[in-house]
This record gives sequence, C-alpha cells and structure tokens, in this order.
Amino acid sequence: LVADGETRRAAAEPRLRAMSDAADAAWEAAHAAGDEAERRRQLMTSAAHYGQLLQLSDGLLGAHHTLLLVARGRLAHVMTVSGAQRSCANALPLWRSHLAATRRCCPPNWPHLLPCLRGGRDAAARAGDSTAAAEFEAELHRVLDVLKPKCLDVTGGPG
Repeated sequence: LVADGETRRAAAEPRLRAMSDAADAAWEAAHAAGDEAERRRQLMTSAAHYGQLLQLSDGLLGAHHTLLLVARGRLAHVMTVSGAQRSCANALPLWRSHLAATRRCCPPNWPHLLPCLRGGRDAAARAGDSTAAAEFEAELHRVLDVLKPKCLDVTGGPG
C-alpha cells in the first residue's frame, strides 16, 4: 500500500506543482494589478487553482504540507474578502486548518498567527457566526497582549 501511495504521489506531483505555480502567479498578479477589476479577476483565478490543488492533493500530501498551508490560507483569504456570507462560512474551516498548521510551525503568541486569527475572525463575523468570531478575537487579543506591538500594521489600528 505504501508503494502504491508513493506511485500515486509521484504521478500527481507534476500536476500539483503546475497548479501551485499557476495559483501563485495569479496571486502575485492580483497584488500587482493596477485596477480593482483586474485584482479581483486574478484573485478568483488564484482561488480556483488553490481549490483544485487542495482537491488533487487529498491523500497525497500530509495535512501540514507547505503547499497546503499556503493554498488554504490564500483560498480562505479570497473567500473572506469576497464578503459573501456563504463564502465566509466556507472559509472558516480553511482558516481553522491554516491556524492549526501555523501553530505547529511556530511558537505560541508568534506574529505569524495574526493573519490567521484576523482572517478567521473576519470570516466568522461576515458568516454570522458570533461564537467563532469571539473565539478568534479572544485568541487574537491574547497574542497581541504578549507581543505588545506598537506598529499600526501589526495591531490593525491605533494604539
């Protein structure tokens, strides 16, 4: 069974890499776009590729593989910034998974947790899940209390 799994993974690897490269290229193009329509189009393209990458990798890559960490985080981001209630509700499991994988990669109360916590909080609030939003918000405040940042780009606001 292990040999069969390795054979499947080896056969899928070029497609996984191509999908990841296409998704990353669209993500970068979105952030370099000169107008909002192009930015949104490229974000949607990246989301489609990241979604396909997650589907194709099921059972082939470990749950905390870097490709999946990036794909989940970026797909969750696109779904959340859409502002649509259903997309935000669907983004919540991605944010939770992204947060869990990020926690495994860094110490507690680490700055890398902040985007995951803010994304999860925003998705939960837009999805109407006040309990989840409060949980993300509480953990966000715990991390910020330890870090005691002063930069507006870290705190998300004054003070």
